[in-house]
Amino acid sequence: MPEVQNQNTRPGGAQTSPWAVDRFLLANGLEVWHQERPGTGTVSLILVVRVGARHETRHDNGISHFLEHMLFDGTGRWSEEEIKEVVRRRGGYFNAQTDYEHTAFEVHLLAEDLEFALDWLAEIVFRSTLPPDKIERERSVLIQEKGGRSSRLLEMLESWGLGYDLGMAVRRRLYPRSSLGLRVAGEDDSLARIDRAMLLEHYQRYYRPNNMALIVVGDVPAGRVRAAAEQYLAEFAAAPVPAMPPAPEPVGRGVRVVLRGPGLADRSVLRRGARTVGAGHPDAPAMEVLGELLSNRLTDELRMRLGLVYSVGAFNVALSDTGYFVIRTECDTAHLDAIVDTVEAQLERLYEEPVPDEELRETKALLKGQFALTTQSNAALAWLLAGYSVWCRAGACVPDYNESIERVTAGDIRRIMERYFAPENSYLGVYRPAVTLREGAIGVAAGVALMLGLALWQREGLG
Repeated sequence: MPEVQNQNTRPGGAQTSPWAVDRFLLANGLEVWHQERPGTGTVSLILVVRVGARHETRHDNGISHFLEHMLFDGTGRWSEEEIKEVVRRRGGYFNAQTDYEHTAFEVHLLAEDLEFALDWLAEIVFRSTLPPDKIERERSVLIQEKGGRSSRLLEMLESWGLGYDLGMAVRRRLYPRSSLGLRVAGEDDSLARIDRAMLLEHYQRYYRPNNMALIVVGDVPAGRVRAAAEQYLAEFAAAPVPAMPPAPEPVGRGVRVVLRGPGLADRSVLRRGARTVGAGHPDAPAMEVLGELLSNRLTDELRMRLGLVYSVGAFNVALSDTGYFVIRTECDTAHLDAIVDTVEAQLERLYEEPVPDEELRETKALLKGQFALTTQSNAALAWLLAGYSVWCRAGACVPDYNESIERVTAGDIRRIMERYFAPENSYLGVYRPAVTLREGAIGVAAGVALMLGLALWQREGLG
């Protein structure tokens, strides 16, 4: 069984860090990531398939999510009901999700049920029959999940230039002619054309063990995990898997997006940021520190001092090979210009002034504290490692979060501001409501009143 170099261990295997992860490859190329957590009594497993919306086109957009649903609809061994019941009867939990670069299947059970959990994952992920009689039902479920019949109206409004999805509009401008501009859920027209033959082709192309990683976190020792992985997952054959389409080159100029669409209230949305780097890039930790710094500063200024917003956040959306930084808030339209000016002033401050040492220390401590609290459970840590497994391939070490955050300096913050927030690499996105529900109601009421007035006038004239 091929080994993957394991970081944070002493000779003899004694762990020196919570980031000690036992990693190995099965002969068919499937990666296994394991972290033992004695005394927890449970185990969390996630089987990651490296396929998602980035592997799609407008023609088959939504097929990865469609396939995820179909895999739970039956195998030669279990019906759809039995797939759910065999986990429920053990007090367990299961779910699945699809994103741009992965589809993931999770199951959480008592540690004594590790072997059953691997058997269950192998059955649904590798042996699904994609029952033909379930396809139309799942198609209907998928359309309901993305908004039902109202989603068609929203797509129509968008085609007329009355945009409603600012995040998607910005991403399409940052990554033109790219699958990063597709929706994970798909569109109504693409979902309508997906048939069983297309699903089978997608299944057979991407659901290969050498395109997967198994994450195991919990109260199970390494020897047991290795034996069980061999027993339940080694039989499936590897095959060539198409590469993920590369992210397009930067557009080379600043991006400005202004959407005007219908809204329930007179509320505007702001997105400001820049095209940045992927999760494995050396600058990714500094991006995370920058996000927390800006979130804190903007909260202090826009919410606490000026009272213009309820919440504001800044963060880096990191994919495997690219990313984009987001400053996001929502506000009364009357305050939008003042908020844009405040955001720009805070960005300019980061260009001109080094981050004070005490503020940088507090920001790092906050990030490390949040990280510790959010990874206490086996399930939370398993999801974190699942995210890493999408881009951190065999042979590369698992990054130590605390260590990478601690290394960030004030100079790093200045450098990434100069490198990534240059005007030709930045964007500004604004959504303003073209008409609100209140304005629409007033318009309808005025129209009704006018019609009633004309009717009365005609009646009196006839009288």
